[in-house]
Amino acid sequence: MIFVTVGTNELPFDRLVKRVDRLKAEGFIDDDVFMQIGYSNYLPRSCEYKRLIGFQDIQKMCSMAKIIVTHGAPSSIALSLHFNKIPIVIPRKRKYQEYMNEQQVLFTRMIEKKGGQIIPVYEINYLCEAIRSYDVLVRRMKCNPPNAERNSTVIMAYIERLDNICQDQLD
Repeated sequence: MIFVTVGTNELPFDRLVKRVDRLKAEGFIDDDVFMQIGYSNYLPRSCEYKRLIGFQDIQKMCSMAKIIVTHGAPSSIALSLHFNKIPIVIPRKRKYQEYMNEQQVLFTRMIEKKGGQIIPVYEINYLCEAIRSYDVLVRRMKCNPPNAERNSTVIMAYIERLDNICQDQLD
């Protein structure tokens, strides 16, 4: 099963929801797909979905999923890693009005650069390839399960850096 989460941001992430639904409809994805679509305007036709689900249900989905496809929020990425899953990360982008800034792109790039175990997809056209080659990509990453301690350190460093930037702005 593939679990897709777009988080709870009030801005739609139709670009991701539409692409996954299309890949499923056209047979590029064989697995069952469950999507948490948040405030997206597009409603999937080929995938099971709910707009919002509780934290226990998200944990259950993460636990059951073979693949987790997530937006670029630190909490969603961290939850995937908590369940020893290497997530496919598609950051929301300002230019598509999916987010108010480029924070998710910057965060995804920082994790990638620091060696965090994620599969970043910056252009939605590469999502199919990432899903189809998921097992190979994960094996190449180090042939080890995700290093939760290292990933946690990277995420915490980012949160601390963001906190410092916000504090500087307030001062």
